Amino acid sequence: MLKASIRLKEFIDDLGLSIDGFRVQCGIKSSATMAGIIHDGKRPSDKTLQKIIKRYPQLSKDWIETGVGEMYLDQFTKHNNSSTGALQASRASQFSSIEQSLMNHDFAISELTKMVQKALIQNNQDINRAFKTLGELAQEVLNFKAWAEEKENERIEFFEQAKTIHFKKIDNLDQERRAWIKQTDEARKKWMEDKHDENRVWTESKLKENQAWLAAAFKNFQKENKDWYIKQEEQRMIVVQKIKSEVLSIFGNTNKEVKELGKLSINSKPQN
Repeated sequence: MLKASIRLKEFIDDLGLSIDGFRVQCGIKSSATMAGIIHDGKRPSDKTLQKIIKRYPQLSKDWIETGVGEMYLDQFTKHNNSSTGALQASRASQFSSIEQSLMNHDFAISELTKMVQKALIQNNQDINRAFKTLGELAQEVLNFKAWAEEKENERIEFFEQAKTIHFKKIDNLDQERRAWIKQTDEARKKWMEDKHDENRVWTESKLKENQAWLAAAFKNFQKENKDWYIKQEEQRMIVVQKIKSEVLSIFGNTNKEVKELGKLSINSKPQN
């Protein structure tokens, strides 16, 4: 293995990078190139060495190629052991790297600015879309509010109309009820008057019939009682005459009461 590859491996280890990470930093596209240098011990080409020095200008080119001096250029120049060509090449590579870094930095800033502007534009568009959506939602809310108010007014109007119609129907029914009650009451009064007249006529006729019947019955009763009374009186007088005869035969005609008894006849009124 050539010592140039060993020194390059030492520099990579000092940086604390992996071989593949170092390759990416230096802009070496082929991983086989670094593998050939580090693992197979091949000498790095001038093109590869220029990319390494361009990325790491502090690295001494003489130290990589010959092993003379120190690894880093500043330490190497202090001992004045480097060649003028190597120093100029390292400095030129350093300036080129700085210039490239500045260009990359400017490019990065420009790209970042574009990205920020794009993001701002996108954010503005998103904000505008959000405001538009909010506006549409607000309009929908206002439309819904207007629709709800319209429906509420329609509902109130409908219920007012329904209430008016309902109360009108109730009033009509109440008037019909009152008229029916009045008509019924008048019919009832007329019927009562008619019935009263009929009852009065019927009562009078019945009274007349009863009076005639009572008169006939009383007359008949008087006739029947008179006949009975006469029979009873005759029987009584017979008894009295019999008693009179017996008394006269016993007491004679001296007693006043007996004499009074003698005055009784069949036509005499009963005595107490």
